[in-house]
Amino acid sequence: MDIFICEDHLQEAEQYKKIIQDFLLMNEHVGKLKFSSPDAKTLLGYLDSHPARQALYLLDICLEGDMNGIRLGVEIRDRDPLGSIVFITSRSEMSYITFQYQIEALDFILKDNIEELPTRIKKCIRKAYEKSGKIDAVIEKEMFTVKTGGHYQYLDPHTIMYIQTSRTAAHRVEIYSQNGVESVYGTLKEFEAALKRFPFFLRSHQSVIVNREYILQIDLNRKMIRMQDGQTLPISVRYIKNVRMNMNDR
Repeated sequence: MDIFICEDHLQEAEQYKKIIQDFLLMNEHVGKLKFSSPDAKTLLGYLDSHPARQALYLLDICLEGDMNGIRLGVEIRDRDPLGSIVFITSRSEMSYITFQYQIEALDFILKDNIEELPTRIKKCIRKAYEKSGKIDAVIEKEMFTVKTGGHYQYLDPHTIMYIQTSRTAAHRVEIYSQNGVESVYGTLKEFEAALKRFPFFLRSHQSVIVNREYILQIDLNRKMIRMQDGQTLPISVRYIKNVRMNMNDR
């Protein structure tokens, strides 16, 4: 598990580093201190070039500059949806704001509690590590992960009806599921690779991947698939053999 710090007071940042490093010295299997920055945008820049997955983030709320810790938490949540965020601050009244922004912080630690600080940080490391293991078990069993545009997408394959290349925006795909439509950065090739272990998905066209559990009708003469939601999807000559084989398996 990667651990990140964003704290603009150098002395306090060094204190957090020492607490983390002391813990990891005796628990090497848990993870590593990956990156520390006094600036929110510098940390985000690092995450954009080194994407993290289920990492732990220790963030000061009152950061200097254009972005405070709350806004940073929102940006991190977009990049690492299943990561663990811990806010460390001297302002206890700020805790309610994290709920307003739906950041789902793992903990909210007050800097004034100097004696408790090491214990609280170490406890957060343990909790984040345990959480990541439990999430991995669920993802391995029921979910699939796809890296698109530098970010990870965690999706339940059984709710997805079909995925198609966006007709209105470049480098985006549209995921049609029981929960609605979501447009994300990425390519169909990335999704096809991530969905290989689920036999109920098939490629019917250069621009379409279909969940055959939601197929209502296949018309090979008209090169068309009718879905349960009433949508019709194309079958290309290139993939007609693939569709025919999947028809025989149904």
